[in-house]
Amino acid sequence: MLDCLLLEWERLYPVLGNGVVDSLYFGGGTPSILPPHELSRIILAVRSRVALRSDAEITLEVNPDDVTPAYLAGIAGLGINCLSLGIQSLN
Repeated sequence: MLDCLLLEWERLYPVLGNGVVDSLYFGGGTPSILPPHELSRIILAVRSRVALRSDAEITLEVNPDDVTPAYLAGIAGLGINCLSLGIQSLN
């Protein structure tokens, strides 16, 4: 499935033109289910095709029940600098 997402990115990134991207948001459908190495593949694909600002906000929506210290350590070096907590899991 990740390969399909990356293929879709390759087909659609030209609509962004030559602008600089200020933010990258991984949200909807609990993207935190992806292991860090798969998130890394997506971020690298984006960085290879568009200018992502060095101080860009990269947000990952997470389910608090699924996030462990090991997972946070795994994403720490990916440039993800904001977590969005899904409140539906507070039920």
